[in-house]
Amino acid sequence: MSRDESTSARVVVRDEGSEDHADIHEVTRLAFIGQPYSDGDEPELIDRLRAEGALKLSLVPLSVIPSRQGQGIGSRLIELGLGRIKAMGAMGCIPTGNPDYYSRFGFVLAPEHCPKNEPPEYCMLKLLQSEKPEGRFSFRQPFYSQDTDNG
Repeated sequence: MSRDESTSARVVVRDEGSEDHADIHEVTRLAFIGQPYSDGDEPELIDRLRAEGALKLSLVPLSVIPSRQGQGIGSRLIELGLGRIKAMGAMGCIPTGNPDYYSRFGFVLAPEHCPKNEPPEYCMLKLLQSEKPEGRFSFRQPFYSQDTDNG
């Protein structure tokens, strides 16, 4: 059995349930420890997005427990997530994260469109149903802690 087949056989992707929230929080915390593009707020960001009902249109923060990274799980999550986001009518997707990783899925650096207060060297873009991006993008308020001005 190939590595991909083995991983696929053991991983089930499904929508989260309330019983998953604590595990998601911990996996996210572990996945982002020491990452240069992380401010350490990713678990709380997920909580804020969930509270606003905005998780359904968010690809990031994407988290795989460190012991399972490099097995295709994150790739599968991105592919499925992009499919859902496109089906919801999104024109594109704008994660901030590891450019080397996201470029594998057709994302390109887009510092000129980077939301205010985001590090431009990690601002990525993938157009889904649009030909040309215009202007500076912004993220929903949950992407910012209460004391951050995202205007």
